[in-house]
Amino acid sequence: MFKGNALRQNGEDLKALECYEHFLKYESNNDALSFKGQVLHNLDRIDDALEIFNSIEDVELSKTGIGLVLYTKKDYPGALNAYGSAFEVNQQMYIAESIIDCAREFNFESALEIFNKYSKNPIAKYAAGLVNIEMDNYHDAIKSFESVLELTEDSIGFDSEFFTIFKYVHNNIDEKDSELIFSVLKNLYPVLKEVIEFKDKRISKNSSNLVHYTTPDAVRNLIKKDSHFRLSNVKYMNDPEEGEILLKNLKENKVKEIAEKHGLDREGNKKIDFGNEYPLQCFYDEIEGIDFQTTFIGSFLEQDDNLYLWRTYGRDSKKEEGKGMCVSISSKFFDKKPHITFDSLSSTDPELNINKNNNDMGFSPVIYDIIYDSEECIKKIIIPFLKDIEEYLHKLKDLSRDQGGKYKALVSTAVRAILDEVLYLVKSKNYQEEKESRILVTCGINHPKIKYNEDTGFPYKLYIEIEKPFREYIEKIVLGPCVDDCGRWKLYLNREGIKVKESNCKYR
Repeated sequence: MFKGNALRQNGEDLKALECYEHFLKYESNNDALSFKGQVLHNLDRIDDALEIFNSIEDVELSKTGIGLVLYTKKDYPGALNAYGSAFEVNQQMYIAESIIDCAREFNFESALEIFNKYSKNPIAKYAAGLVNIEMDNYHDAIKSFESVLELTEDSIGFDSEFFTIFKYVHNNIDEKDSELIFSVLKNLYPVLKEVIEFKDKRISKNSSNLVHYTTPDAVRNLIKKDSHFRLSNVKYMNDPEEGEILLKNLKENKVKEIAEKHGLDREGNKKIDFGNEYPLQCFYDEIEGIDFQTTFIGSFLEQDDNLYLWRTYGRDSKKEEGKGMCVSISSKFFDKKPHITFDSLSSTDPELNINKNNNDMGFSPVIYDIIYDSEECIKKIIIPFLKDIEEYLHKLKDLSRDQGGKYKALVSTAVRAILDEVLYLVKSKNYQEEKESRILVTCGINHPKIKYNEDTGFPYKLYIEIEKPFREYIEKIVLGPCVDDCGRWKLYLNREGIKVKESNCKYR
């Protein structure tokens, strides 16, 4: 059975199925049956999987398996009922998450009915909070999250971005100002929902055709068997306006539809005049002291042999143009969904320790397509997003000024934790011919996985690593038009089992 598990985790489902079937000839085992059902499901043998799951005596394993199959069949009420039966036996987080997935396709009220049966279970209360957020019932969501804190001191596993934001706000506002918790979260949550949707739409559809230009020294390290891909800090990017383009356009009133600032409220009832300043910029005033979080970037392009790119990015360690290399990367390297947990918020108060397990989590290599501030992109992408969050940002701005600005730092920190990465998805139209995509990772400035590159001289440059064996994902390496000793490079890379070709660009 253990061999089957290893094969299944490696994606070798047919071989895993053989192992499970051989094992089950000699021993009846619920776990082995469940694993067999999951493999059959992966192989699209849906009815066979359902038969297996129905034969399992363990209720939790049986019902979660049945729920999986019915969800695939788009029988969402049936799947929800099966997962509900499993949750009745064992209130586990993975079952709660499956119930919420079904509810998104079917009915949120049905999910709440399941979770509300277990008023003393922190996982059920946490899940009820997430469902209420999906339904825009923020008051009930906050009450559910408060119950989680009352029921357990250990919040490991309660790692949704909504709960993390709640915990940060809740733990940093005085008890006598408790009403402010609801006011702040009521306006933070809609912004967070819009940002998640905005970023999901930017996840690259071209991840099967992406390359990374770098130096020969970097290639030498990347082809090692234990190599990891490095993300550089945003402060080292070639564009001096990284992360500032959107704020600059807003500050200078270059986004016409936003600059006018007139319209009805979200209910369409009351005329609103927001004045001359879009509220986002007030949360990004000049920062004094230690900035609580920072962003790291890995840049990827579509063209693997382009003269402009060789001159701009295809340099060696001595900055000589055309002497760099281009690494073509398998789409399997990139994740399809980010895990956004805002661990950076804990760095503002070491005693909070919001996500104690985050230090052990690898960073998520999700690839996003860049937005350029061309007239078309501003009209179709940026303006609708800015309008959707505008009213909430204005209310948060007002809340940050209440009581003489007592909670200005708290509100600004929360807003920036949500919006920082969005700013790094917008670049100047001067760069749009590059058609860049990038991995973005934002973390606390004191995150233990941030490393120093001492080869760059002092003060050392900061970087983080994507903890996947990068060598496995290299499909090809293109040698720049001015690379020295191309013959030696080709011979060596071929010996290492890596496809290689020389640039066809004519370089003078």
